Amino acid sequence: MKYLDLSMLKILIVEDNRHMRALLMQILRSIGVRDVALADDGAMGFQELKGSRFDMVLVDHQMAPITGTEFTKLVRTSDDSPNPFVPIIMITGYADQRTIVNATNAGISDIIVKPVSARIVLTRIADLITNPRNFVRTGNYFGPDRRESDGIVPGGGIGIDMAANLVLDNGERRRKGDRQNAAADGPEAETGALLERAS
Repeated sequence: MKYLDLSMLKILIVEDNRHMRALLMQILRSIGVRDVALADDGAMGFQELKGSRFDMVLVDHQMAPITGTEFTKLVRTSDDSPNPFVPIIMITGYADQRTIVNATNAGISDIIVKPVSARIVLTRIADLITNPRNFVRTGNYFGPDRRESDGIVPGGGIGIDMAANLVLDNGERRRKGDRQNAAADGPEAETGALLERAS
């Protein structure tokens, strides 16, 4: 069992729904993150990134006037982006293949499919910290390396096996463990920053 001290992280939440912003803030505080900034939309989030250095961004997929995918592209490729390497976790209620592939091709680091729980958020943050991905630049892409261990689809994009795992259970979940993790996060669930990892 590993302990991750997340108290030094500075995380930006870009979410247009105030209830979801409050929930994400509460989850981050419960897992030990102390420094959290909020933005109501993608444009405001981009301005926040320009004004301060963040270690990670949680962004909603469905926002206006800038979607989470457009926000990610802006962060990754804009000439005035202050930190194109910042890890971005997209949160979405849509787990269809098109949404996930578009988000991945925009340069997200990871994705969480709603419902959101402290355990799922902690797992994704811990994975990005303990297993950082290299960034790659191609003719039409800049972001975390999308290649699987078995290789990448010629011409870019994510591999077929990866896409199948992303839309597991007819698009309901991204990863097999999310449903079990969400169910296990009942009121009694401990939300401390402990992470059990298989060695």
